[in-house]
Amino acid sequence: MAEPARRHETAVQSCRRRVLVAVPPGGFGPQLAVMGAWLDKNCGRTGWASAPAGLDGVVNDAVAFYFTDEADARAFVDRFCCGYRAPAAMMAPR
Repeated sequence: MAEPARRHETAVQSCRRRVLVAVPPGGFGPQLAVMGAWLDKNCGRTGWASAPAGLDGVVNDAVAFYFTDEADARAFVDRFCCGYRAPAAMMAPR
């Protein structure tokens, strides 16, 4: 396993809370950089991690954000989650 992947795996394992975010149809665009800056400022660089969380092997339809602190996870949801829901067909088990 490459060293960056190993560090990422360790970061995800240390985080106890997970927030799944569906990627909007047009992508995150510049919002992803805003989210990353907010996370670094509010959670610290070691207080969060992210990874693709796509369904059925599709790596670009969802992102998992992992947090070490439950309050940080809640603050992230309050700040960035606007209620977008993936179509039901995307969420159905296959």
